[in-house]
Amino acid sequence: MKKFFALLAIISIVLTTQAQKSGDVGIYAGGAYYLGDINTHKQFYNTSLAYGALFRYNLNMRYSLRASVTSTKLSGSDSDFSNGYQQLRNHAFESSITDITAMFEFNFFDYTTSTDKHPFTPYITAGFTVFASNAIPGSIKMALPAGIGLKLRISRRWSCGLDWTVRRTFTDDLDQISAESAMKFGGSYPEKQLSYTSSADWYSFAGFFLTFSLYELKGRCPAYF
Repeated sequence: MKKFFALLAIISIVLTTQAQKSGDVGIYAGGAYYLGDINTHKQFYNTSLAYGALFRYNLNMRYSLRASVTSTKLSGSDSDFSNGYQQLRNHAFESSITDITAMFEFNFFDYTTSTDKHPFTPYITAGFTVFASNAIPGSIKMALPAGIGLKLRISRRWSCGLDWTVRRTFTDDLDQISAESAMKFGGSYPEKQLSYTSSADWYSFAGFFLTFSLYELKGRCPAYF
């Protein structure tokens, strides 16, 4: 976490030389939840606190690059579901997550905090994630994030927003169910109580961010617009 904040500081100093661009730093807070072998479809199931920091590099009023680090815990329990095989399995888990993500953002409207003429915009985002979890010790895993959000100008330097992003991982181990677990689960149909190895786990964030502009995006250049 300390290394990430140091990296944010270095990036912000370097990018201040780009006068036509702008950069924001901020904090993030919200909730996180999991989709996988235990929870196959319920959105916002067992939502846990998620928190972190972000840096946004605004290329212009429509395009931005965003880097973030977020911490949370994911959890689930078979006892929360009526499926008979899950009731026999009766598995529960809690996994910590440290998520580092880089994403590209596209604003549907022109947006900048330097003027009140462009005070808000919805946006879409996608990118690349690496994450670590105690469910997969000693291993860094990858995921593909995508989502939607809304940015809102508060003042010349301050802005806020909401977003909802999902991450498709390339692992089936976040819920700590594996093929080796059959004997532990027992029951009459142990083959029905294993992990669905053909499907990967997902996790999602939904939350609020507050950002401060380190330097300003001046708007469209009159020579070109």
